[in-house]
Amino acid sequence: MAWDSLELGQPGNPACPDVMEPKSELLCVASTRLVLQTSVAAVFIELGVMPHGKGVGLASVQWLGEKPFLPIVASLAREFDAVRVRNYTKGVPAQVLISVEGL
Repeated sequence: MAWDSLELGQPGNPACPDVMEPKSELLCVASTRLVLQTSVAAVFIELGVMPHGKGVGLASVQWLGEKPFLPIVASLAREFDAVRVRNYTKGVPAQVLISVEGL
């Protein structure tokens, strides 16, 4: 299953925020692959899971801890239910494209 992409920082899209906020979060239940493309600046990416089964929205997500990424193109095989992103350095906005796929 393919979910919507998270697109931040490009013309016509919201800026990548300095703190985690709803516009930088993507609910993508039962995802198994994340394709991450970042440019301009580093970001923090955080995956989340719903350990007690599918819940109602992002309030049911248990976040697993932020991981830093420099500008990169990467494909990560993981099991997760949500993803979120923020700028690594406050005031230095990144361009971010995140695509996810699941079973």
